[in-house]
Amino acid sequence: MKHFRLLGLAMLAAFALDATLASSTFALPELLGSKAFPQTFEGKNDAAAPKLETAKDIFGCKAMTAEGIQETDTLGKFHRSFTGCTSSSGEKCMSPGDKSEEILTLGSFHYVLDEKSEANDVAVLTEEVTIFECELVGIKEKVEIKGTLLCLVLVPLESKATHLFHCTGSKGVSGDKEYLNDESKAVKALLLTKVGSGAFEESNEVVLDEITFKEAVAFMNE
Repeated sequence: MKHFRLLGLAMLAAFALDATLASSTFALPELLGSKAFPQTFEGKNDAAAPKLETAKDIFGCKAMTAEGIQETDTLGKFHRSFTGCTSSSGEKCMSPGDKSEEILTLGSFHYVLDEKSEANDVAVLTEEVTIFECELVGIKEKVEIKGTLLCLVLVPLESKATHLFHCTGSKGVSGDKEYLNDESKAVKALLLTKVGSGAFEESNEVVLDEITFKEAVAFMNE
């Protein structure tokens, strides 16, 4: 299946993130549970429909499903499948080779501390590389996404199987933009999007993830 073939591309994004993480050591919250790693998880959108925004463009989808691998207590890989995707102008959008209005996003993630939150608040730092096309009357426009995105974990200290990861923002500006490294210095997450022949510009994703693990887990900040 195409999703399994493309999942190998997530390794490339993971290598890029690993290189970034190697250059500085973060204060890393840990996922705590009884099962040994690796373990798998599944997800779907929680409440609001997902969308990608720049200062000028909006690409919205009706629904999202996700699955991934929690490789260690701090990092892993994921892929999301967005369906019912269109541009604000009504063009149908899809990943190359996928069905109409379906976009596949691949990437890796790491648990970090959100800079503007309280000491025990946890965020998910994701790195992704995504390409899709929007088509209107036979004319295709390419959209490229790269960079990092910061999403808060709601109620991280409560032990339960299902957790909410919320990525927010508006008009190209992410709702949560900075996380702390092990020196308590703020580091900026930056997601970039290029539409057609334009330049890469700052963007945000509104993705409210409901992630379900195989067991009850909690995120401990030590």
